[in-house]
Amino acid sequence: MVRRYGRTVPKDAPHLEAAMQWINYIEDPKVNAEITNEVFYPTANRAARQYVTPAMIQDATVYPSDEVLNRMTLAKPLSADIVIVRAPGLPRDQQRWC
Repeated sequence: MVRRYGRTVPKDAPHLEAAMQWINYIEDPKVNAEITNEVFYPTANRAARQYVTPAMIQDATVYPSDEVLNRMTLAKPLSADIVIVRAPGLPRDQQRWC
């Protein structure tokens, strides 16, 4: 795997260079901000924030206030002893944690 900006590309991808160019393109601050403005999903690219619309920056559903962020917690990773059992074609209600 080749990791870049939190994105992952298989190292044996048939068009690795094209994948890396695409990642570089979408991480361009102006392009990244356009994506945020279009899909209403916050960007972690700090350089892009100056290009995000003021309405988007002020939208608490996209960028929660510090007060809200301080009340949030991160989910802890599951123990390696816990796995979800899935089988092809098995209805979701029959899948279970083990």
